[in-house]
Amino acid sequence: MIPLEKGIGIIGAGYMGQAHIRVLSEIAKKYSLKITFVVEPDINKGMDISAKYQLRYYQTLSEAIKNEENFIAFVSSPTSTHLDYIDELLSNGIEYIFVEKPLGSDINRAKEIFKKYGRNVLEKVMVGHIERFNPAFVEFKKIVKEESVLGDPISITSRRVGPFAGRIRDTGVILDLAIHDIDLSLSLFDNEPKGIDSYKYNVYSKEYEDSCFIILNYGKFLHFIEANRVTPYKERKAIFTGTKGIGIIDYMQQSLEVFTGLWKMERSVNKREPLAVEDEAFLNAVIKKEKVPVTFEDGIRSLEIALKALEIAKNNNK
Repeated sequence: MIPLEKGIGIIGAGYMGQAHIRVLSEIAKKYSLKITFVVEPDINKGMDISAKYQLRYYQTLSEAIKNEENFIAFVSSPTSTHLDYIDELLSNGIEYIFVEKPLGSDINRAKEIFKKYGRNVLEKVMVGHIERFNPAFVEFKKIVKEESVLGDPISITSRRVGPFAGRIRDTGVILDLAIHDIDLSLSLFDNEPKGIDSYKYNVYSKEYEDSCFIILNYGKFLHFIEANRVTPYKERKAIFTGTKGIGIIDYMQQSLEVFTGLWKMERSVNKREPLAVEDEAFLNAVIKKEKVPVTFEDGIRSLEIALKALEIAKNNNK
């Protein structure tokens, strides 16, 4: 086991940073780890969080690296800072890094970092595509792979909609929400789409799109993705239509129903908070010194498709 003095640093004390602190405060001790410090540019917020959880506080990552040793990093800062923080951490010898999705906003910068450090190093950098760890999706992926249940795919439709989240200020809905379903699509089918089409709309925001429709063409079937931040009602669902049946997953309720010509069945799901499952999966990789479940390279694939969808949508909306 890693000795207790190996700490966990939280980089960014916003909504997701505080969520990780809450979860890690409960589960880290099982791995003989503990949260030791937080980095937050906003002094008032940083001081409040550090006092609440009795953590050391730093305003910058450079300060933390100078004063802390042998730590694991959880990066939950604004998207535009992710890649620079990853580069700074890696260049200072920090091996295991968890970074919230999306990996970043600049695909060229992401590829530069991949070239600079290589696959072996970056297999220890995990991208937080949390829905992969939703227990309902874990079961959903199993039945998609079981050809006797749903058969060959005809189509999949994902719907991820809800009201505007004021905490998201530096990305539009494609990088904020639709990228979840892009990543899940890549995980489900172990392949990249042959074609992409996309449309975006600015309903309330002038700077960033807050509604989008994306079509991923896999050749023999299509994946339709709808995402927005303008709908009063929050919904996170997907429908898989196959040659033998239909599977409907509700990510929020963690439920999974299967319809065939004769039966309606509900798949058993062992419900757990996805963030806790995700953080445990990362800590398990750290303890065992293994490759993380969702690597930097996985993050590049999802980011590249999301950015292509955004560019296509911009051209379609001209």
